[in-house]
Amino acid sequence: MSHETPTIAVVLCAGLGTRLKGVNDGPKAMVDVCGYPLLHYQLRQLKRCGVRDAWINLHDRSEVIMNHFGNGRDWGIRIRYWHEKHLRGTAGALSPMRRELKSTFLVVYGDVLHRLNYRRFLKAHYARRATATLGVYRVPDPWNCGVTEIGRNGKIEGFVEKPQREDCGSPWVNSGVYALEPEVLRFVPSHRPADFGRDVFPQMLSAGKHLHAYRVRSAMVDVGIPEKYRIAQTLAAQGTWQP
Repeated sequence: MSHETPTIAVVLCAGLGTRLKGVNDGPKAMVDVCGYPLLHYQLRQLKRCGVRDAWINLHDRSEVIMNHFGNGRDWGIRIRYWHEKHLRGTAGALSPMRRELKSTFLVVYGDVLHRLNYRRFLKAHYARRATATLGVYRVPDPWNCGVTEIGRNGKIEGFVEKPQREDCGSPWVNSGVYALEPEVLRFVPSHRPADFGRDVFPQMLSAGKHLHAYRVRSAMVDVGIPEKYRIAQTLAAQGTWQP
């Protein structure tokens, strides 16, 4: 493991954004948040924390994102685009990149707005010597999300996707922000779609790999849901996130 801020952050922007129809007619990553595209905030936060390269996977209306962000020079970060002819899932998106991801890297879901300090996040990842560190955050309705079961010292023991309300034993849910070692790619299939929460992370736990939970205390919102999008707009207007 390298203890420096990783060069590469993979930002997942291939989602169709079907839940935002009527709110946003372009790619989900381009949804307007107080005058700026969602992806604008994510790139700025990565740059502030020392990340130099953003690899962005694209699918639907990819030219809109490429025309706006170009090579990333105006955001102080180098952008490389990866096109998906068919959707590969959150983990499957890494398959074409596997030969080039040779050290610790970040994965950021393109529909999450936050102000996570990546330097502190990575410091915790290295300190725990984890194969994967997952940002998790508290929500009032975890039964509608992917719930993360956390044991002693922040070690992840399991995942439950949208459990029954009465069976929900944890308020901490998967944020879609990860620090990963290249070893994770061994669990990503080459020729079929795969998701982290449903496929890759459970397999890693079964194989005895160390997955660590990093509790995010600052504001974090899944902007891909209309009601959460309205919350993100309100918080942005209050100055919660720096454009």
